[in-house]
Formats: sequence, structure tokens, C-alpha cells
Amino acid sequence: MSFDILKTFRQRLGENYSLYTEYVNPAWARATHLIGYDKVYTKAEGCHLWDINGRRYLDCVSGFCVSNIGHNHPVVRQAVRDALTESLPNLIQLDCSLLSGLLAEGVVAWTVPAKASPFSVRFPAPRSVCLTSWAPSAASPTRRP
Repeated sequence: MSFDILKTFRQRLGENYSLYTEYVNPAWARATHLIGYDKVYTKAEGCHLWDINGRRYLDCVSGFCVSNIGHNHPVVRQAVRDALTESLPNLIQLDCSLLSGLLAEGVVAWTVPAKASPFSVRFPAPRSVCLTSWAPSAASPTRRP
């Protein structure tokens, strides 16, 4: 079975907000429309975005931490390519991932002062993972949904 993500992306470009409204988060789609952020972007590179009309925007939003090094950073893209060419173990629920440990080690090395204890820095699981694993166990004894 094959799946051409680039072909699908190009064919369906422009359906962003209708798909997001239908299947992901209609409130967010409405909010972006209300504040004028309902653009259809075709390219992201460094600190810039390009919309479907070829207009370039300076992206100053780095609050999600994925854009702090810029969109599609060449070193990150190469690391992803390299990792995807191998059959590395990843996304295993009952595992302590080497790649996660290496990433955390690198982040600590770049950001934590040398005098600080490495045990003072923790990277919790994403909130959605915490909530999905916590909510059923909390609802069970209380019998609340």
C-alpha cells in the first residue's frame, strides 16, 4: 500500500479550515478566522511563512516551542530523514526511549547552568498523554464521566 502525502497535500490545499472545523477543533478554526489568521500556507522556512497567494509573512509566534529554531531547519530535517531510513524503536508505550533521553540530555546541556543539578530539570509527558492516562482512572472510582 502506498500513500503519497505530498500529492495529497497539493491536491487538498485550501481545505485546511473546513477539515479542521469538521474533524479537529471547530472553535479554533472560528477563532483564527475572527482574528484574521485564517491563511492557507504553502511553505514555511526559517522565520517566514508563505500563503497560497505567494505573500510572505514573518512568523513571530514561537510559543509552541517548535519554531524556536525556525520552520524546517535543515539540521532537523536531515535528522528526521536519517531516523526514518532506519527501523529505530520508537513510540513504544512501555519503554524508556534512547532518543528521548538523548534529546533531553542535549536540551539540558544547552540550557541548564553547569552548577545546577541535572535532577532539577524534568520533561513531563505531553498534557494529552497525561490526561488520557489519568482521566479514566479518576473517573472510575467517582463514577463520573
